[in-house]
Amino acid sequence: MKLTFLGTSSGMAVLDRSFSAMLVETQKHTFLVDVGEGTTRQMLRFGFSPESVESVVLSHTHPDHVAGLPTLLQWMHLSGRKLPLSIYVPVGIFPKFETFLSVCHIDRTRWPFRLDILPVSPSVVIEWDGIEIQAIPNGHLAPHCMFQEQIRIGKDAYSFCISENKFQKILVTSDIATLDALENVAQGAEILITECTHISFEEIFEFVRKTGIAKIVLTHIPPNFDSQKANEILSPVAQIHIAKDGEVVEI
Repeated sequence: MKLTFLGTSSGMAVLDRSFSAMLVETQKHTFLVDVGEGTTRQMLRFGFSPESVESVVLSHTHPDHVAGLPTLLQWMHLSGRKLPLSIYVPVGIFPKFETFLSVCHIDRTRWPFRLDILPVSPSVVIEWDGIEIQAIPNGHLAPHCMFQEQIRIGKDAYSFCISENKFQKILVTSDIATLDALENVAQGAEILITECTHISFEEIFEFVRKTGIAKIVLTHIPPNFDSQKANEILSPVAQIHIAKDGEVVEI
């Protein structure tokens, strides 16, 4: 499994980092986890063809995680793509997701290649040729529940447990309220890919101490990020790496 960090910034735009997106390449499937603004450009910049993407998995629909999807679909359209594309959407957003695409003039029923829009929920494991993705609710959107009720969308936001052939296993937090929700799936995980905007280094330290995960990759980096503090707190419990755009981690 090869992971390429296409975008590693927080929701605040900065010059040296793009918004959240990670390309995952396995022996039989290539997919994106989140597709923030600029994802298509980042793929081209780092030598990847957007044509290679077979699926997109969305953790939630904050703009820094989803705003690059319309331009990715537009690139595929203009490049003459014929292969189908699957887009996995949090179940509470699913009923209105086609409306989001339609206001960008993307009509799934008339698109030149097949677009499969599928709901993601904790009860359904995404599977392709030895790859399994389990969605874990993480509470990131819970503070906005009143707004969600008003516009009738769900508060679903997910972290992901991704495994290949039952052996290689990684945890991807995406944006998260607390790491507690991941403790039940952490056993056997080789890497924790965690954001560090909405949770503290101390919380990450405690989670890794409990679960024994050997390697931490920090992403979703805020503008005021303190790398010295991150290393001081986290290096006693695990190998730590601070992701940059374009970097590759192989498992």
